[in-house]
Amino acid sequence: MDTKSLLAGLSLLTAGCATIFSGTSQNVTVQSTPAGARARVMIDGAVANEIATPAVVKLAKGQKVTIEVSAEGYMPARIDLEKSINGWYWVDVFTLNLVGIAVDLGTGAWANYDDQVFVTLTKVPVGNEEGRSPAVYVAVDLKNANTGRWERGLLPLQPAQAGP
Repeated sequence: MDTKSLLAGLSLLTAGCATIFSGTSQNVTVQSTPAGARARVMIDGAVANEIATPAVVKLAKGQKVTIEVSAEGYMPARIDLEKSINGWYWVDVFTLNLVGIAVDLGTGAWANYDDQVFVTLTKVPVGNEEGRSPAVYVAVDLKNANTGRWERGLLPLQPAQAGP
């Protein structure tokens, strides 16, 4: 058997490795603090599912997924799920399997999401040390150095103090 025949046979056997071995959908666990928050799962900008946390949602791979989490008395949070390349997709690439590459790209199986999404909601401030609430807050997302998770916080914008 010559090399071309071997590569052609291997190409057919590995057609769409990511599609065959890991599928075109993935379960993702959505958790929040506080638990019981409402989460809207949006795919390509359209609401696909509404759940209460914690919950597991089944997502089609390769799509733009956004999760909005809200609870009474807390600032809402919005997270865009990041995609990573599925390891099985590399088998298609390294074997130069153009059919497999096309299948995995077409089905979205080339992508993976994180298995868990954890959102910590921030309470809506009710006042400051002077007993009055500033009119404007800025929401900031910071990565927690200890946990590696992104957390949302609020910074009040205070009016400039008058000079002497």
